[in-house]
Amino acid sequence: MKTRAILVFSWLAGVALFVAGIAFFYGPATPNNGDITIEIAQLAENQLSNFVYVGAVYLCYILFIPVVVLLTAHLFSYRPIGSVIASTLFCLGGAVEMAATLASLSRWVYAIPEGGKGNATAIGLFQTLTVQFLVLDFAGVALVYAAAIIYAILLWKMHRPTSYLLLISTFFLLVGIPATLISAHFGMFLSMLSILTYTVACVGIGYVVRKLVRMGTLGFATDTEPTG
Repeated sequence: MKTRAILVFSWLAGVALFVAGIAFFYGPATPNNGDITIEIAQLAENQLSNFVYVGAVYLCYILFIPVVVLLTAHLFSYRPIGSVIASTLFCLGGAVEMAATLASLSRWVYAIPEGGKGNATAIGLFQTLTVQFLVLDFAGVALVYAAAIIYAILLWKMHRPTSYLLLISTFFLLVGIPATLISAHFGMFLSMLSILTYTVACVGIGYVVRKLVRMGTLGFATDTEPTG
């Protein structure tokens, strides 16, 4: 992969991640209004957001996983265990996230169209698929952010700005989740800050990979750790 392609993939993956984050808050998640039929009707109005969310998630991981694989191959030369664990967590988290989008997308096949009409079977299916989507999505996000923490440690000496971005993104997420119990809007704001920061971190990781490729650090155990 040419070094310019690495940066292009990183930029596009970051943009796709940000688009997915925006679309998530408009479409796939279930609004908490108490009346399930109202929730279904509101989701039906945001069908486009759901498709945008699904497409953006797939595009993000399809573009960024090759960058992660390259990063792992080059970090392995001096941080073998950490690089393998981080890449495994990220790739597994991506796979889980993509599976979650399918659960969200499948609600539009039958559950939402018929549930909006009051069909009890469709409403039950809608609730089941929504729970599956949210559980898988939460698990995928947890894995991806766990990878972010490990990458922040691995890249600390090499590219500290990217490490800071990954840690700040994780901080915003960890604060944003409990903040939703106090204020849904404030929690959403922190979550969006987390996604935006992770977006910039993706570009930073692309820069690091390009630097490692140019240095030709691919190989096995060495005592020389790239810095800069």
